[in-house]
Amino acid sequence: SITAPQATEIAANSAPTLSASTHTVGYAAAVDSAIGTITAVDADGDTLFYSITAGNDDALFAISSSTGVVTVKASLAAKSSTTYSLTVKALDETGDSASATVTINVVDNVGPVITRSGDSFVSHEVATTAYADAGVSATDAIDGTLTVTTTGSVNGDKTGTYLLSFSATDAAGNTSTTTRMVRVADTIAPVISLVGSATITHEGGTTYVDDGATAVDALDGSVTVTTIGT
Repeated sequence: SITAPQATEIAANSAPTLSASTHTVGYAAAVDSAIGTITAVDADGDTLFYSITAGNDDALFAISSSTGVVTVKASLAAKSSTTYSLTVKALDETGDSASATVTINVVDNVGPVITRSGDSFVSHEVATTAYADAGVSATDAIDGTLTVTTTGSVNGDKTGTYLLSFSATDAAGNTSTTTRMVRVADTIAPVISLVGSATITHEGGTTYVDDGATAVDALDGSVTVTTIGT
């Protein structure tokens, strides 16, 4: 008997599938830092190769052909609040491919630079003058000079340690803070004043009666004077 030749069956190759995705990156991200990974699916298990085919006119982004990792390729410093729509293609070994839109939002995720004038811990003499803070300023790379909000207060007439908190928030909602501790202390002794002359002559044989002295303190007002000696 003669066996008829068998037809060779060749399975059709399945093209990869790739879904749209959205990613976010800060404008201060370093060059070569990763933004996200694009992953296509291939039913045949073929090796896939990735590329950006549109939307990358400024060459700000790159994609690894083998892993699909999207990275920053150039500075994004002037691109805050910008959205990019990239077309990414996944190609299999047989030449079949799929494309999808990859959206990248460049955002401001960096807080303002807040600068405290003076030391983080200061002392203030009680009951002298009202406490005046040395000040705090804030600037933002996107929004420029910002208003600084102060939380807390210092009672210059009462000894103790006080905490002042300073904060500044940019238009994107990023907040930076700093603090200052203020110690209100009584370090100045009372002012003591003699009644009469500091040097006197007294007649011997009679009882000496001193004219006395007074003392006034900036915090406590009049205070008692103690006499030592006879």
